[in-house]
Amino acid sequence: MSKLIIFKIKSALKSGLKVIFCVGETLKEKKKKLVKKIKKEEASLAQFVHKMNQLQKEKKALEA
Repeated sequence: MSKLIIFKIKSALKSGLKVIFCVGETLKEKKKKLVKKIKKEEASLAQFVHKMNQLQKEKKALEA
């Protein structure tokens, strides 16, 4: 996973924002037939975003 993307996700969540993660390969990646690799990486990031959003919800519920 991209360390920069993870950093941005964590920063957004710490600021109280909800993260919406959009996926898709570039045309260049598609032409190089990297679609399966890209989808696998993006699925991992999407799971990470989901898990981080869930943790943020639980934290807010405990603080209430």
